[in-house]
Amino acid sequence: MKKRTGLMTGILFALLVLGGCGGGYDKGTMEEASVATQSTYDMAANDYKGEYQEETAEVYPEEDGVSASSGIASVSGVSQKLIKTVNLHMETREFDPLLSDITTKTQELGGYVESSEVSGDSYYGNSTRSAWLRLRIPAEKLDGFVEVMGEMGNVTYKEESVQDVTLEYVDVESHKQALTTEQERLLTLLESAENMEDIIQIETRLSEIRYELQSYESRLRVMDNQVQYSTVTLSIQEVERITEVKKKTFFEEIAGRFSDNLYDIGQGIRSFAIWFLSSLPYLLIWAGVIGLVVWLLRRKIFPRLPIKVKKEKEN
Repeated sequence: MKKRTGLMTGILFALLVLGGCGGGYDKGTMEEASVATQSTYDMAANDYKGEYQEETAEVYPEEDGVSASSGIASVSGVSQKLIKTVNLHMETREFDPLLSDITTKTQELGGYVESSEVSGDSYYGNSTRSAWLRLRIPAEKLDGFVEVMGEMGNVTYKEESVQDVTLEYVDVESHKQALTTEQERLLTLLESAENMEDIIQIETRLSEIRYELQSYESRLRVMDNQVQYSTVTLSIQEVERITEVKKKTFFEEIAGRFSDNLYDIGQGIRSFAIWFLSSLPYLLIWAGVIGLVVWLLRRKIFPRLPIKVKKEKEN
């Protein structure tokens, strides 16, 4: 309370000095006014700093300690900020229906598709189509969404990560509050300032504060969005045969590999048959060309060989 009274006294003193110097604007008077204003501003800043430290000491006792998961979140009134990320690799035999179901389920949960990419064509033997999606799912519904994905397709890989940004969030918020307080005090000083040089200095600092505030507010919005909406990255591959991910016994593994080899041989034969039948037009053309060349060789060259051999025998 005493410090607030001293602050008001300092501001009134600055107003009196500025009022007394307002009659003339010679160089000496302007310098004195500038020094008085700067001293008043420094006094106000120091008083605020001391008052802020006392209030902070009362709210943040040193003996309690602060951690990302307990102290700072509860003391500062900011809940714990966790950014959750999930990566999933999936296989499916129903490519188009799966993509449609994923989009529908995402919208039902209140999320949205941030980006998506589909590549490949319809398969010949083995599939060549694949999809990559980045989804934003409400954090409180993330576990249910991951469980549903396991039911929609065959999940061959899953990775989950959690990043605690509580300390960073509180730090950015505190910087924003400090700049807001400084901006309010500078606006108060600007209303009472009559020296042009002081006005320019205050307005310059206010412009810097506005830019910094916009930067901090942008960082807070980004973190809020990342906390509220978890990121799910889906990599989907269309296959004709689903890969089993469960643990197998010795004989089951032998049987599985034997089956895989038979499957590969069958796919090889199938691919060759598809290539041969689809290439018949070219094969027929080449067969005709080769037949014509052989006919010409036999007609022009080979018929003379028996006559030549007969003449050599007669001689």
